[in-house]
Amino acid sequence: MGAVAGHEALTAFSRLARPPDLDAALARWPDPLPAGMTIAELPIPRFGGLRTAAYARIGAAAFEVEQGRPERPEQMVREVISVGFLLGDHGPTLIENLIGHTIVRTGGVALGAVGRGGRPQR
Repeated sequence: MGAVAGHEALTAFSRLARPPDLDAALARWPDPLPAGMTIAELPIPRFGGLRTAAYARIGAAAFEVEQGRPERPEQMVREVISVGFLLGDHGPTLIENLIGHTIVRTGGVALGAVGRGGRPQR
């Protein structure tokens, strides 16, 4: 768990949680799209890395709780929820919206556990 908690990608994930808006389409696809291109021809984005980063951030928060450092876990899990809302509310495709709100739900469960000192819900 310590290796996950200290992974360098978690800093980037934390930074992603801060902006008020997300323009995933502009970051991913050419602007303007080539003439005649349809939505069906756009490359399908991959989200495994983002989901893994969200789970890793939750794992890092659990590690903080386990190590007796209660100061940071809540903020770490709130960042997961923020990233989920960014993707869920501002992602340009349905799959992004679904994955984003799944991340929100996962973060919400984790936030409840952090509030109970890391103990599972009974």
